[in-house]
Amino acid sequence: MMVPSLDVVLDVVWPFLLRMTDSYVLWFAFLIMVVYFRQLMNRFAHASVRVISVMIGGDKSRLRQEYNKVNNKKKIVRLAGPRSFPFVGSAMALFQNQGDLDQMFAVWIKQFGKIFNMQLFVGIPAIVIADANLARQVFLKKHTWFVNRPAPSNLERFIPGTSAQHFFRWSMTVVKDAEWRSVRRAATAVFHSNEILNRFSPAVNEAAKRLVNDLKALWSWNDTNDVDEDERFVDVEIWRKIGETTLEVICSTVMGLETSNTSEASRTRHMELLKSARAVFANSGFAANPYLLIAGAVPKMFSPILGLIARTFPTQQMRDTSKALETIDHYANELLDEAIAQVQCEEKAPPLTAEPASWPVPPPRLELQEGESIINLMYKMWAHDKGLKSTATAAPRIGPALRREWAQAIRAQAALFFIAGYETTANTLSFTLYLLARHIDWFHAIQAEVDEHHARKNPGGQLTVTHDDAQTLFPKTMACIREAIRLFPPAPVTSRVCSPPSHAASGTNGAWLDEEDETVVSDDGGITKTTKSTIFVPKNADVFIAIRAIHLDPQMFSNPRTFDPQRFLPPNKEPYAWFPFGLGPRQCVATKLALTEAVTVLAHFARSFDLKAAYVAPGEDDLEGLETKMAGTLGPTKGVHLRIRPRCYVFKPNTTLTT
Repeated sequence: MMVPSLDVVLDVVWPFLLRMTDSYVLWFAFLIMVVYFRQLMNRFAHASVRVISVMIGGDKSRLRQEYNKVNNKKKIVRLAGPRSFPFVGSAMALFQNQGDLDQMFAVWIKQFGKIFNMQLFVGIPAIVIADANLARQVFLKKHTWFVNRPAPSNLERFIPGTSAQHFFRWSMTVVKDAEWRSVRRAATAVFHSNEILNRFSPAVNEAAKRLVNDLKALWSWNDTNDVDEDERFVDVEIWRKIGETTLEVICSTVMGLETSNTSEASRTRHMELLKSARAVFANSGFAANPYLLIAGAVPKMFSPILGLIARTFPTQQMRDTSKALETIDHYANELLDEAIAQVQCEEKAPPLTAEPASWPVPPPRLELQEGESIINLMYKMWAHDKGLKSTATAAPRIGPALRREWAQAIRAQAALFFIAGYETTANTLSFTLYLLARHIDWFHAIQAEVDEHHARKNPGGQLTVTHDDAQTLFPKTMACIREAIRLFPPAPVTSRVCSPPSHAASGTNGAWLDEEDETVVSDDGGITKTTKSTIFVPKNADVFIAIRAIHLDPQMFSNPRTFDPQRFLPPNKEPYAWFPFGLGPRQCVATKLALTEAVTVLAHFARSFDLKAAYVAPGEDDLEGLETKMAGTLGPTKGVHLRIRPRCYVFKPNTTLTT
């Protein structure tokens, strides 16, 4: 006799329970009490039962070892940290700050130091690290212990909407272990190929040129020169303007959409995707889906119940996110169907004698054909990878179930690249221009660098920047972008979860982050310190790396709140404490494309426009002049306003156009 699953039973029983109960708050109270009692029992069992069992065995040396293990764990519990309230832990602070971890951690770091302990919710241990040395250990030295990101199992259960469920099931930011390695390998083959990135350069240049033309439309041209110098500058909210440009780049590179098409259908599609990308970021953060906080603490046996509650009673933010992801997934699915039709999985491939290592993985060579997108290339990489893993001379036929599963995975990555690539690059460029307006000499240096490159490479023609050019021929432009990212990193906080690797000894209860005596020299060579710290991270504990706090650490950077691109120019080396995209196997896979896009757009802007030097109040540092908020990524709260004018033209401001 087949026993129905719990999900099926709940689909039948839940409507009846709702009719019997006026409010489902009692269900929450019951679940929280169960979880809290469970945490107390676990602590008691861990601290006493193992020690008692050793005492019965009579082995005094083992007793001392077990006692030390318990004491070491108590050190973590006794770390300074914010107050943890019964049942809710530190979750109330998250809601009070609207999920802005950057601001919340900045306050707590001042109170409790660079390493402190907290509890996100009912009994979920978490450690916050704002120390560069320990952060690099998590990212690099002990990366096998910190491969995964914190996320409840079966995360998609707590998300309404099929497309949103696929996204939260397969997105590279949430998948774990073998699934993550498979997805990451396919993405690495695309984003780490200089040849492929160079082939994407024309699309980036075309989008940058359209931005320049759109901005020039803010002026009406004439043959007189009777306009006052200050009247030539026009106020522009540059953040949204650049956002439209980065969206064009993502549409072209990730999805292969033709952005130069001016048809009504193309404009409609463009606006739908733009609204969807903005909606996802507007509704991101912890406060958007409170069920996810509870899901991390609730025992797995209650997950189906909580998941059904989340899908039945989603918040408005959850509904908006689901609708936006449905729109993005719709277009990604159409393009993926074309990619699937091109891939012949029955083709023969040479066998591979061993499974690939977890990291780093040398990807096979992929060739970009005309008009191909990242979706196409990732699907080709997946099919190629499956063939290589075959032990026979011919790759076995891949069944429809596996095809469907990987189609969902690649669509999820397409949505991830689309959303993240739109917002983060727009933020980075806007922050860079804001800082350049405050330090106008650096903007003039960029203009000179771009003019020199243009005169040398293509005199008399249009400016063109390739991926190779962006990485090597624009050092001052790249330095300004890197320094802007130091002050305003796309992800001010990143996270990992401590999970024992396969080679860890049986019964291992966590990872030790050991700092030996080490001399650390700041970027200007003026600060030296010797550090020694030892910290134990329990198994399944969340670890939050406060990247922005590290970037603003005066022990790592002199005058850390001041814009100084010289930190990234010779003879200085790349700062030890600079890692805005993370480090190690979980580093942002699209870092090279993002930096190339930023350099290209900034070069076109500097070639075509002048910036009006911004007013800087006495004593005001570069962070105080702009209000920001972390909602998934760090962005400006009220946009970025600049005063600009075209270079080398006679013009009058066009007062009939709004900015």
